[in-house]
Amino acid sequence: MRQIPIDHVRPGMLLGRTVLNGRGDVLLRAGTELTDRYIGMLRGRGYAAVLVADPATDDVSLGDVLSERVRQAVTSELAQLYAGVGGDDERQLAETLARLREGVVAMVEEVMAGNALVALQAMRARDTYYFEHAIDGTIVALLVARRIGYDRPALQRLASGCLTRDLGMARIPAAAINHGGPLGPPEWGMVRQHPIAGFALLRKLRPGAVVPNAVALQHHERQDGLGYPQGLRGNNRVSREAVGQGRIVLDAEIAAVADVYDALGADRPHRPALPPDRVIVELQRLSGGHLNRALVGQLLAILPVFPVGTEVLLRTGPHRGCRGVVVAVDPDELARPVVRVLADRDGRRIQPFEVDLRRERTVLAAIVHGDATLARASA
Repeated sequence: MRQIPIDHVRPGMLLGRTVLNGRGDVLLRAGTELTDRYIGMLRGRGYAAVLVADPATDDVSLGDVLSERVRQAVTSELAQLYAGVGGDDERQLAETLARLREGVVAMVEEVMAGNALVALQAMRARDTYYFEHAIDGTIVALLVARRIGYDRPALQRLASGCLTRDLGMARIPAAAINHGGPLGPPEWGMVRQHPIAGFALLRKLRPGAVVPNAVALQHHERQDGLGYPQGLRGNNRVSREAVGQGRIVLDAEIAAVADVYDALGADRPHRPALPPDRVIVELQRLSGGHLNRALVGQLLAILPVFPVGTEVLLRTGPHRGCRGVVVAVDPDELARPVVRVLADRDGRRIQPFEVDLRRERTVLAAIVHGDATLARASA
């Protein structure tokens, strides 16, 4: 399985991951043969990239931490929660939050039992962006928190906060954030209000959840004090001491790192997704001033430079110019993956073979951006 741009998808390819709609219902199941109509539907709903099955990589697992069952259940509850924010039935919202608690427990159990590496492959439509962003950002936050010693109750508390951190966005007109291009001062002013709006609502719905509610309020604060809405500061350390005196809670700092990582790798109306190698560079740049440096270090320790399923070009060595797909990543060598070569330097499909960059130390690889070589070869 691998991810390719929607413009490179061709009829006859098989969908690699189930597609959900904005209510959490199944639109297309994994394994569906894509037709012109299905491809047009995916493009129309705003999918920039699609996971597809490929006979040459059918044995490759992308290592999705969450099962389809749990992802669908959590998406459904989040959809109901966001939809309910527009009304005034707080009792119904509280009931939805209570049901979401079951999804929180299931997410934590699957993350605890799963792969330690970050292995997210974004497939997002316009109407599911915030749900997928909430879920994938929560997965990353849990993986980071597991590394610094969070136990199950602490992980569940963190997941509760991360899943609802952007609930205040439901109070912002969609036209203000989906118009394309950079946000102007009026739109930016509205966006900056979502932490306060989400916190105010959550405090009424779950008054005892002090730290999860603080995640909604503080996940856009910065280490240097230049964040919003309160201008709190961090100390770039992993500290679980009681905070005050203008400091950010640790759960919110973890959520901020995960939030930024996940957002950088996703297509948005005002900018395209950054490729995985550029995401790492950007996280390093933001470390210290914007994001907690110690937590970014914990994330980078489990973040492959070349994620499984990524299309790469071999830049050096005897197979220079050939294209392939990353099929394995060693946690101890995140920048030296195993690549299954699928096409020669002229783009012709060849008998697959593997190059292990851990052993072939002189071979360098680069992520392929915006090239349809393998898509054409497998069509």
